[in-house]
Amino acid sequence: MRVGVARRRHCIVAEDKCGRVMSFYALAMVGMMPFGNLLTGTLAHNFGATNALIACGSLSILGALSFYAQLPAVSRWIGR
Repeated sequence: MRVGVARRRHCIVAEDKCGRVMSFYALAMVGMMPFGNLLTGTLAHNFGATNALIACGSLSILGALSFYAQLPAVSRWIGR
């Protein structure tokens, strides 16, 4: 998923704005990580580590499928 996001980001963004977009992307990825860790820890505490990993893995797969489903629309929007 990360490779697809990076590829699209470099195709869409103008060269002079690439640094700004990269900083926002890094903030979004690294800034949201503690919240994901908190969610996973809470799920593991309440439902067990195995169930927490299954739930978080399922959410990751759903996110990847959603991203994959939107690729044709993004490609048409970009015009490439």
